[in-house]
Amino acid sequence: MKLITISTGCFFAVGLAACSPANLGAGDVVKIVDGDSVILKSHPEKAFDLAYIDAPEREQPFGREAMRKLTDICHNPNVTFSITADNKLEVYLNGRFVNEQLVSEGMAWMLPSIPDPILNLRFDEAQRSAMSAQIGLWQLGHGLMIAPWQWRQQATQQIPTMHLRPLSQKIANHKDDQTQHNPKSYSK
Repeated sequence: MKLITISTGCFFAVGLAACSPANLGAGDVVKIVDGDSVILKSHPEKAFDLAYIDAPEREQPFGREAMRKLTDICHNPNVTFSITADNKLEVYLNGRFVNEQLVSEGMAWMLPSIPDPILNLRFDEAQRSAMSAQIGLWQLGHGLMIAPWQWRQQATQQIPTMHLRPLSQKIANHKDDQTQHNPKSYSK
């Protein structure tokens, strides 16, 4: 595989483009947004999504656990990041590909369309392993296990809701109702 160095410090290889992992490390993380997104010092205006995965949203079942796992990883002094050609993050810890690790530990789903066939196979095997071991999010019942892309879609749809009064207002109105409709005042 032939690598070409570009002045930005990026390397391009057949089927994969990424910045050198040595360029970014644990000290470059400003904030962990959720289980698959971080904000870097070099780009404080943008939350970078981790490449090839989709973790539960914070409000979703298992979302906080996924976020906690990514937080632990990103604060490890040995963590490094690379930015892909489509502005996603690949995360490495002691040479291990963290994006794939998060899927194998049931902290995230693999994206359904990973363009690199070798990566697609690796992520598919990682997800199947987590599913069969029922670890991480795969231990949730089917009613709680909603893919993040479906969760976000449901959140954007207008769902009709009843306009409910606060309980304190209901109690106050109920007291008023009792004074207006005193059962003793009814004649038989």
